Amino acid sequence: MSDTPQNFLKTLKEATTYAYALEELLETKEYQQDAIIEAKHEAETKKTHDFFYWLRNCAIIGLILGIIVSFGGDRAGLLSVIISTPLVLLSMVLIHKGKKKAKELKRKLPEKLKNLQDELDEIENKIKILVSEISNSGLLNIIPRKYFNTVALVFFQESVENKMADNLKECILLFEQEIKHQEMLSQQAAIAEYQSAQLDELIREVELNNILTVMNSNKN
Repeated sequence: MSDTPQNFLKTLKEATTYAYALEELLETKEYQQDAIIEAKHEAETKKTHDFFYWLRNCAIIGLILGIIVSFGGDRAGLLSVIISTPLVLLSMVLIHKGKKKAKELKRKLPEKLKNLQDELDEIENKIKILVSEISNSGLLNIIPRKYFNTVALVFFQESVENKMADNLKECILLFEQEIKHQEMLSQQAAIAEYQSAQLDELIREVELNNILTVMNSNKN
């Protein structure tokens, strides 16, 4: 263990640098894993929107009815044909594009997944290298793994810099006290919110009872 607060602070700063780098890599790994899942899901579910099929079917029906009616010399039938024809063509174009896009995604999926997996493998390799460096640095022999994260380490640094602690034991005691304090504040906030809701409910009941009392008095 470092014998002075200054040396201990230096150790904390070194550990924080490592912890920050590790957390960034772990976060990047999580994003990469999500990207792989998303790519699979997109290729499996991509299809032409049902609305385009509905539009096409409605337009075809309108076109057929328009043609039938127009044979009787009705202008409404001709108008229906004029409106329905471009809608049929537009919907068919959109359906074709949707199918083409879905087919393209499925065709490119294996290559895309391979690239994503290669990137994930690279990230995991960087994590292994960094963890090896942390292990070889001996920092884990000084700082317990439970506290080897940026939240705890930054708190430790601030405690030493503000002369609230001089060593790891004092830092950990302060940190655990802060956790309990925050938990207590959260519980108190939840209780206060519940009590406030109960009070609102009671006030509404009293107001309702007062209104009913006045109404009954007026009847009498």
